[in-house]
Amino acid sequence: MKDKKLTEYFIVFLLLTVLGAPHLYAEVPSWKINTHEYEFSMQFVAVANIDGMQLTKPDDLLAVFVGNECRGVTHPIPVNGGIEMVF
Repeated sequence: MKDKKLTEYFIVFLLLTVLGAPHLYAEVPSWKINTHEYEFSMQFVAVANIDGMQLTKPDDLLAVFVGNECRGVTHPIPVNGGIEMVF
């Protein structure tokens, strides 16, 4: 009886996860940068990953902070025939 109840809970959890996961999105941050506040600029190219998985979606964001101040925000750019995304 206990195993049957656990199986039922697992099936409900699995269905909620599979059906609900595609609808879960993070809120788009409202980071604002005034580039005229800075005398100098810097550029770099990076391949970003989280837990070994490369960020590959065009709506991914990479932001640079100094303390709590946002100094830069960018979206990925496809390279290598679209195989990789760089920021």
